Amino acid sequence: MKSMNRVLVLLAALALLMVGAFAEDAGTPAEVLPAATAAEATAAEATAAEATPAELADDAVVAIANGIEITRQEVVTYAQLMQSYGYLNSALDYESAFNYMLLLNIVPKVKVAEAGARTLLGDEYDALEQGYADKFEDSVKEYMTSVYGEDIPEEEYADKYAEALEYFASLGFEKEQYISDSLVYDAYDKLLSSMDFPISEEEILNTFNETVEQQKSAITGAAAYEYYTGLGYQVLYRPEGYRGVTHILLKADDELTKAYKEAADDEAKKAAADAIVESLKDKIDEIYARLDNGESFESLIPEYGEDPGMTGDTLQDGYPVHRDSTTYMQEFTDGAFSDKMLNVGDVSDPVVTNYGVHILHYVRDIPGGAVDMTDEMHESICDYLVQTAQSAQIEAWRDELTVEYTDAYNALIGK
Repeated sequence: MKSMNRVLVLLAALALLMVGAFAEDAGTPAEVLPAATAAEATAAEATAAEATPAELADDAVVAIANGIEITRQEVVTYAQLMQSYGYLNSALDYESAFNYMLLLNIVPKVKVAEAGARTLLGDEYDALEQGYADKFEDSVKEYMTSVYGEDIPEEEYADKYAEALEYFASLGFEKEQYISDSLVYDAYDKLLSSMDFPISEEEILNTFNETVEQQKSAITGAAAYEYYTGLGYQVLYRPEGYRGVTHILLKADDELTKAYKEAADDEAKKAAADAIVESLKDKIDEIYARLDNGESFESLIPEYGEDPGMTGDTLQDGYPVHRDSTTYMQEFTDGAFSDKMLNVGDVSDPVVTNYGVHILHYVRDIPGGAVDMTDEMHESICDYLVQTAQSAQIEAWRDELTVEYTDAYNALIGK
């Protein structure tokens, strides 16, 4: 994750899932997917039957929110969906599923109904409507192909198509409803995007500082720092003790490299390393001679080096290396902190690893503590705060709903 943690990830993702199993994933607009197989559908129906009181019919109304009826089957389906995406621990947690429905299903419908989907979507409305109709039809055709095969006789096509529609309807997915729901969420997204949530520089700075302090507590050393950066997280706090190291990598003969990798003990390892250095002696001596004659280390990297990572900022600033680094081979790390690498500008003796021979250059000391806030971080924090404000607004809209509960609701959640 390369931006600040976003509290609205759940809302942003689930708002696109409300057309049920048609949602492709939690990060893209809802799309019709191929329907489940008959076996999967039977299993899902069996789960639903076990999960709800037998005396409640599928269409039993459990609540009415701002005039919108919510049925038992809708809550059950919602609970299964939420559980499958990891937002509920159990598909039987109908009370939580119902509350999610209010927040992520009913609120959008109410707010879009107030403003008008066509008004919110403007010129995009007709194209979007046609697009969702096409997606639904594509899904029906994919289902028909999976069940009946590629070549459906022309005289049977209409009946098979009707059967497919009936199957989709049995799962709670009908074409007009799918199109309508999809347009609602597109329009709802437009509504949220159009709202102004002013964010001050003070809020951005405070959020940055709070995040730094949180990371400082969590990142207690180089291993943790490199673990999180390796996963792509944007880490705002760096432990003390890092230095920037560039290097010239000279790759060795495959057989010599294999012998080094497979050496059984320290003595064999040293012998294999000596053989690798000896095989590259002429080139190594040439590099040190040119350095002694005043040529810059940086200028020799493109000429001799075989590490494709030694370009751009890395060529300038070096790899960040710590005594306790876990990112690099131990020989590389030891070489970066050897007796020949005491001051900025120092160059190491040849270091052998599984990759070949490295000549290391101590480029700079890297300050520990909080990193400087970049423009990208600033924008990311601002987005996060806007989404936080959107989340609060959505919750306020939910609290404004008029919800009438029926006896079926109490029966469903076990009260």
